[in-house]
Amino acid sequence: MTIKVVAHPAKLAWRNFKPVAVVPDSDEDAQVAPEATLPGRVGMQKVKGKFRLADSTVTVAPKSTETLVVRTANKTADLLEHEQGHYELMILSARAMAAELEKLEADSAEELQSAVTDVQSTHASRADAVDHEYDRQTDHSRNVAQQRRWRKLIDQAMASGNASSIDGNDL
Repeated sequence: MTIKVVAHPAKLAWRNFKPVAVVPDSDEDAQVAPEATLPGRVGMQKVKGKFRLADSTVTVAPKSTETLVVRTANKTADLLEHEQGHYELMILSARAMAAELEKLEADSAEELQSAVTDVQSTHASRADAVDHEYDRQTDHSRNVAQQRRWRKLIDQAMASGNASSIDGNDL
């Protein structure tokens, strides 16, 4: 059984952001709100007496209503690259989640569904934690040296295809 991760789009552009007067509850000029979703009905199969997930795809995409840019902001390549970092951290988290989901097996469909829910919850929490750490260390892209360091870490993790952590943070 294989669970693929697909990002739509693969690379963000300013057209993916909704122009707003201000980003609510923030002093930031932009925010991306990526989410990783499984299909509404994920199939299951019974293999050697155990229930497992059928082949499926996790889709990572920005939530259009929460992916925002301030109308008057200077829409620089550096700011977009910072937001791309947030997006790719979600892609990495989705990949780690998919790897864990592929290994799940249970004695019943109900047990498998419960395990899937637990895995999704765990990886959502981890994604939030690493996302906050990224912003904390980069000061929302204002710390140029840390932004470069994180860009390198993210690029390496994306290239590896099977990263389970980044900068000591579980994905």
